[in-house]
Amino acid sequence: MNQIGKISIIIGLMFSSACHSENANNASNGNNQSIVDSANRHPNPTKVKKDTIKKEESITKSVDIKTDSVNALVGLWILKGTDNPAFEIRKSTIYYPEHFKSYKYQIKGDSIKISYDGYVQSFSYDLKIKDTLKLSNQDYGETVYFRKK
Repeated sequence: MNQIGKISIIIGLMFSSACHSENANNASNGNNQSIVDSANRHPNPTKVKKDTIKKEESITKSVDIKTDSVNALVGLWILKGTDNPAFEIRKSTIYYPEHFKSYKYQIKGDSIKISYDGYVQSFSYDLKIKDTLKLSNQDYGETVYFRKK
């Protein structure tokens, strides 16, 4: 191949490469513009309202308080002067060993609501020094229980 033929091939390759590069840039710019247009048309999905954050923080705190309350109450509880447990508070139920039965309960604030067979009984509770539990309601008055160690 002569010198002119080689130069023609090199110029042809350069021209082809330049054209391809320019088309790629135009396509890229077009794609970038369509991405920008799309972003301008649709609100930012990652944007979170402050109210949502406050509600989530409140829910988290509420769950933490409830979990802490349950954990503090978990254990065997006896009446003063006895060794036999009156009941055992578990994570989601209260077990009465004398009757071999468990019942679900819920804690709200300083109240515990127990769902017995056919009825629900609510008590206010006060936990003192992690080992003294005072339960009270209008039907039964106040009863003090001690954590069995």
